[in-house]
Amino acid sequence: MKNYAIIVAGGVGKRMGLSYPKQFFRVNGKPILLYTLEKFLAIKELEIILVLPEDQFTVWQNLVEEFNVNTDRITIKPGGEERFYSVKSGLTAVDVSADLVAVHDAVRPFVSTKKIEEAYFETKSKKAVVLAVQAKDSVRKLKKNGSEALNRADIYLVQTPQIFKADILKKAYDLDFQVFFTDDASVVENAGYSVSIITGETTNIKITSPEDLDLAEILLKTESK
Repeated sequence: MKNYAIIVAGGVGKRMGLSYPKQFFRVNGKPILLYTLEKFLAIKELEIILVLPEDQFTVWQNLVEEFNVNTDRITIKPGGEERFYSVKSGLTAVDVSADLVAVHDAVRPFVSTKKIEEAYFETKSKKAVVLAVQAKDSVRKLKKNGSEALNRADIYLVQTPQIFKADILKKAYDLDFQVFFTDDASVVENAGYSVSIITGETTNIKITSPEDLDLAEILLKTESK
């Protein structure tokens, strides 16, 4: 049975102050997207589904040629206006014999291949798994007349990849879109399935702001060592 990873690359780069999608921003000369893909391509026999805005297909093809990317295990699908529709599009490329499907943000290039493999392994028994790290700061919940403190021991900051049994994820994405579907776990949960947490990595940051780029360069230097 096949395992898949859907890499969602639908960002437009507004918060980065860019005129092009942030997944194509270059750090140390190479686009963020390629760093991310390398982590998943390192897992043998894993099928990759890359979801891109349709008007960026040519940009992708140019990168394939420039960086000599092996696309034998990469399928390209068009993205939608919301992340929900991009994942739904990616799922159309998942074979009926699929076992597990991961969904990962293209702009999270620092997840380790070891952690990805751990997540796939855990999903075999738990069926729906997300990476998350425990909150370090004090957290509060906004209320009508102020706010209240929450127990940070109960609060986890969710990351990707999020990995699911293929049949569960497909059934979940038969639901109609809701604005509170902020990630795949929220979709799966609303379809009636429970979601387990495994410890993520503090370095698994999502690059969304200019400040993140400075940290990205530091992390890349650490990885290269």
